[in-house]
Amino acid sequence: MNAEQRLLLRHAILRQLAATAPASLPPATLLHGVALAGFRLTSDQLQNELDYLAGKNLLQITPAALSHGLPRARLTPAGRDYLEAEALI
Repeated sequence: MNAEQRLLLRHAILRQLAATAPASLPPATLLHGVALAGFRLTSDQLQNELDYLAGKNLLQITPAALSHGLPRARLTPAGRDYLEAEALI
């Protein structure tokens, strides 16, 4: 995956989270969403992208309320600001 494709992938992830904000999504749902956007990723590849975006404070990864072992991703205010600045939402 080249840099442009990776940027489009990250935008697809953030836009999914923006569409469901303030709710959060599990990685499996995000994986389906990026597949619909044309990206074929493994769960590990998606997790790497989620970790990168979390490191940039564009999303937050938190445990599910009913099962601590199941992570969920949520758009942060910085993530919303980024999408708005890029005219993606």
